[in-house]
Amino acid sequence: MLAACLGEAAPGPLTGPIERYERLRRGRTRKVQYASISAVDVLHLPDGDSAERRNARLGSFEGALHHLGWIHEFDAGSQEPSERQGGTWL
Repeated sequence: MLAACLGEAAPGPLTGPIERYERLRRGRTRKVQYASISAVDVLHLPDGDSAERRNARLGSFEGALHHLGWIHEFDAGSQEPSERQGGTWL
């Protein structure tokens, strides 16, 4: 993604391409980091009701895809991230 932004740049200062890269990546990066941090609270539960509810939500392919698919369905080379995929910033 960074290479694509830089490759589209005209000769001169790289401020524009760097800002474009940041706009495309920052929101998604933040959302992926937050999802990773918060996954600890969901994936590492002691046995009991909370773990059973989690297992019911994530136990099927469709359930896991609903909660985690936004991470893997994104193609940084051809898409701008949607709000579900982290959006854009700046």
